[in-house]
Amino acid sequence: LGNFLPAVADTPVFLGQFFWTPNFNGKLTQIEQFWDVSTSSAWREAFLDEWEITHIVQGSFEQRLAAGTIQPPGKLVYDKSGIRIYDYQ
Repeated sequence: LGNFLPAVADTPVFLGQFFWTPNFNGKLTQIEQFWDVSTSSAWREAFLDEWEITHIVQGSFEQRLAAGTIQPPGKLVYDKSGIRIYDYQ
């Protein structure tokens, strides 16, 4: 999805293609922490607020990072073919 969404989304993405994402490695580390089962909900919400992120996409990459059940903040607005999208306002 990191190759597709930035092209069609009418909004910036936090982490997309490595050559188009400033500080890719630092952002990847934050994404890994977001999906870590030991990360607190408070940390996740603070992260989303700090970066003004309004939608969370959980595809196969994020599911592998989670290695467990993660309930991201926000309302589930899409759940099909292994992809979930949450609206966080």
